[in-house]
Amino acid sequence: MENVTLSYVDDYLKSLLDFENEQLKEMRNYAEDLKIPIVHKEVANLLRFLVQMKKPKRVLELGMAISYSALLMLNTADSIEELHTFERNQWMYDRAMPFINKSEFKDKINIHFEDAIDGINNISGKYDFVFIDAVKSKYPIFWDAIIPHVSKNGLIVCDNVLYRGMICNDELVVKRDRTIVRSMRKFLTKIQNDPNCNTTILPIGEGVSISEIY
Repeated sequence: MENVTLSYVDDYLKSLLDFENEQLKEMRNYAEDLKIPIVHKEVANLLRFLVQMKKPKRVLELGMAISYSALLMLNTADSIEELHTFERNQWMYDRAMPFINKSEFKDKINIHFEDAIDGINNISGKYDFVFIDAVKSKYPIFWDAIIPHVSKNGLIVCDNVLYRGMICNDELVVKRDRTIVRSMRKFLTKIQNDPNCNTTILPIGEGVSISEIY
């Protein structure tokens, strides 16, 4: 299971979407060929909507992969002055760099080749927009680490929070994913009940949470 909604609904909604430029299409095809997980197309469209609405100046991303999401956001919002992204996987980093180097936005991207949890402690300033698409079992730790670096009324968007539907149904949980499921359930309870933010969870892709920080 890749998505958490009915397949024919997903297919129809995807058929309506035609926003990717040539580079983003190339990246999606590349990711599909190599089976590299990037954001679902409907989640990408949601990201576009949110950065257009929020008009952030500083963006923080945890989990660069091949840089699809970073370049998507930069292609969408002229307001972005700098985007900081973390990636610790050398294989992903090596495949992201050719796409970044030929992008018109390469000077706006600051790549931190290190574990995000270690690196967040060394970043400075506040961010208007945060996108998390990294190690799922560490979402609660990521949240606590980034909160001090999010500006008032900033947005934190997290992908894959329903994790193939397993979060919602114990019968779907496979043994190797039990730690992820436990951590993600803890995370969703945490952000839904946090008095310092307003959170909504959307069942698109594999689930997306959107939190506005007070």
